[in-house]
Order: sequence, then structure tokens, then C-alpha cells
Amino acid sequence: MTAAKLFNAKIHDKANMDEFSGEIVCSIQDLPMVIPRGNYSLDFYPNFARLHGKTRDYKINFKDISQIIMLEKPDGIHMVYVLHLSTPLRQGLTMHPFVAFNFGVEREENV
Repeated sequence: MTAAKLFNAKIHDKANMDEFSGEIVCSIQDLPMVIPRGNYSLDFYPNFARLHGKTRDYKINFKDISQIIMLEKPDGIHMVYVLHLSTPLRQGLTMHPFVAFNFGVEREENV
């Protein structure tokens, strides 16, 4: 192994960069979000979930989820799925201790 490859391997080990190279368990595309606002794709890995949007990416460790709540919206058409995180997502100076997904009641996904 060359010195460059050894150095690269040490950086990957220390930065835990190999986590994103794991197998995706399932994925949901074009998921409307309430918090943070926008459309994101949600990829599930064995130990975490990854939100991928047009301008931002977030990683949510499953161990950081402290509470899950499902709420029905008054319109009867949508449900909001809320995750309470012990380690909030950060967007600039704004901290998001909650993540809210907006699902249509009639929406079906193939995973």
C-alpha cells in the first residue's frame, strides 16, 4: 500500500466517511417536508437516515431519535410524521430539534 493510500484510509477512518458508502435499505423520493421546508429524498441506511435536498443534506442517526409522533392534519388529506431529535439538525444558525414529514393519506410508496 502506498503512502497516499494509507493516508487516505486513515482520514476515512477518523472522519467516519465510510458510513455513506453502505447499502441503502430503502429510499423515498420527492418527500414534502414541513421542517426543514422543501422536498427531500429520504434514504435509509442500517444505522441512519439521510435527507437529501436541492441545497442541503442532513444525516439523522437512529440513536438520536427520542420520540416519534404521527398527527392527522385537519384537512383529512395529509398526515404529519414528526421526529423529535436529541441532537438537532443545524441549518446555518437555526437548530431544528424536530423533523416533520408531510404524507398524503392516499399516497403509496414502493420500497
